[in-house]
Amino acid sequence: KALEIGRLSPQHQDMVRKAIETHKERQKPKVVKADCMSDGIEFDSPLEAKFSQYLGTICRSERAIFPAGCGRAQVLDWAYHPIRFNIVPGLSYTPDFSALISPLVGPVRFTLFEVKGSWKSKNARDSRVRLVASAGLFDCFDWYGVTPGDRGVWEFEPI
Repeated sequence: KALEIGRLSPQHQDMVRKAIETHKERQKPKVVKADCMSDGIEFDSPLEAKFSQYLGTICRSERAIFPAGCGRAQVLDWAYHPIRFNIVPGLSYTPDFSALISPLVGPVRFTLFEVKGSWKSKNARDSRVRLVASAGLFDCFDWYGVTPGDRGVWEFEPI
């Protein structure tokens, strides 16, 4: 499917294109602990590896219910650590995942996710500050904080 990013500013269009073109290059396999690997990709945590499996399952589905506010949608492609946002000089943020999401109605959306076990730890709070700041600066994208919920269901919080 053709990407419908024409409504974004030229700067944001270039950012999306660069993320799409280079994400496979960033996913080269490395030797790491087995619980931090999925499909040959090294993840920072086992939780991120599990979320990648979730995205991969939806990506292979013809049409899945994607609970991130899109309703009935399909993940066309996803990437791990796809892009870095410079918030201010010396402070940047790299979301855990991006996905191209095709809703049943409307244009394809470039969506970014930060995956945490909980938002209570100091590291998670620091990530959340950067996530919220990036979402405010780059509001042309959809942003979500993701945590594991009950019975293996992911909880998506729009930012």
